[in-house]
Amino acid sequence: MTDMTDIPSATLPTHKVYKYKQNSQFLDPCQEQTLASMKCLEENNFAKHKCQAYFLNFKECKKKWTVERREMRKKGLL
Repeated sequence: MTDMTDIPSATLPTHKVYKYKQNSQFLDPCQEQTLASMKCLEENNFAKHKCQAYFLNFKECKKKWTVERREMRKKGLL
């Protein structure tokens, strides 16, 4: 098994980071969308109706990631 701990995760495809991460590590490929949603909420005094576009982006990212993981499992990459 390749030692991936010395390679910054930003330089690897997500499926490789996911495959070689330690069991106790959490990988969130939609972290950027998560942080943007939270920032929007904080800036708008938690008025959810003002952040719907951010929530939609997050939802689409999670949907895409779920489909990608499913395909990777079918191909034996995970």
